[in-house]
Amino acid sequence: MTKKNLTIDDIARDLGVSKTTVSRAISGKGRISAATRSKITDYAKQFNYRPSAAAKGLAESRTRNLMLVIAENTTQKTVRGIWGEAVRLEYNILLCYATKDGKAVLVQALDNRKVDGVILAVEDASLQNLLQQRQIPFSSAHNCGELLQKLHPGSGQTG
Repeated sequence: MTKKNLTIDDIARDLGVSKTTVSRAISGKGRISAATRSKITDYAKQFNYRPSAAAKGLAESRTRNLMLVIAENTTQKTVRGIWGEAVRLEYNILLCYATKDGKAVLVQALDNRKVDGVILAVEDASLQNLLQQRQIPFSSAHNCGELLQKLHPGSGQTG
């Protein structure tokens, strides 16, 4: 059974508990009784509850977004490989081309803190310098596994 766009507010209201209690039960953090935790998690599972990615990002101070900067001739195989690994670790991939307009998009994303890291599928010293100056984690496409491991410790071996 599914309830469309079930929220913590809905669960709290339906079960007669506070939003804080629901949050603690779902995150596994904080002190609540085992019976209450079980009641909440069972309900969430029954109705296919999925935590809000935006709320989770705020709580973790992460966006779960990576920017992939590519050249116009970047192969689909390269993009697909990076995308697959990012998805496995629950990251979204934002794509931009290494053009003047694309670099402006990247700078805007950095200014708005919309990305946790950048994968460069291009050789561009000016982009590398920019990312170093802003202390943004980045890697080449060939070493993106190291970046993902750094951003997502404990994820196991990456490719």
